[in-house]
Amino acid sequence: MIYIVYPDDPSTAFLKPIVTSLQASGVELHVIKVEASDDSYKSAFEEVNNISKSAFTMFMGHGTDDELLGGESSNFKRKPFIKKNEMGIFKQKDVLFLSCNSEGLIKNARRIAGFSSSLSFGALPTSYQEVENNRKLNKLGLTNDSIDEFKEILVNSVLEAVQYSLGKDCSLETVYNYLRLLINRKISSLVLEDNNTSLANLLFQVKQEMTYC
Repeated sequence: MIYIVYPDDPSTAFLKPIVTSLQASGVELHVIKVEASDDSYKSAFEEVNNISKSAFTMFMGHGTDDELLGGESSNFKRKPFIKKNEMGIFKQKDVLFLSCNSEGLIKNARRIAGFSSSLSFGALPTSYQEVENNRKLNKLGLTNDSIDEFKEILVNSVLEAVQYSLGKDCSLETVYNYLRLLINRKISSLVLEDNNTSLANLLFQVKQEMTYC
């Protein structure tokens, strides 16, 4: 059983193929939706708290160094779903945090959380505005098209790495190692075949900031 915590947010709709593809391949999933309402935030938090120990869990949404964010809609602004001091909710679980700045959040919350293992990321830009607001990303020369391509690469790579792990030992460390391999292959292809160094540099940064512990 894989648990996927997936806030309902138009800006992260591009991640949905991870869910649908795993379901189509017969993987047993339980998706915890964090809808754009206070009641849903509360009920989803309780569902996460009830996930069994050592379960393979994925969070797919927005985050910061201090919190994971919940759902958003045109009349409900996203807000903190799980704060740094609440990260103990993932105690003794194997968690893949597919969210921006989750690497910083894990560092800040490690004493509280007590994960079995975790896989986290640094910057994962999903809009040009995020690039403009990040000095390090802004230097890469990214365009809207390259960000769209990056999102597609991210989804396909994470999906393939998770599926590979499920066919082997179901460990988060295997996901991490295989994901690094896939990213390295894509970087080589972008440089040697597509001459797309800006996207290659972004993927290199993602790989460098990706952390398993």
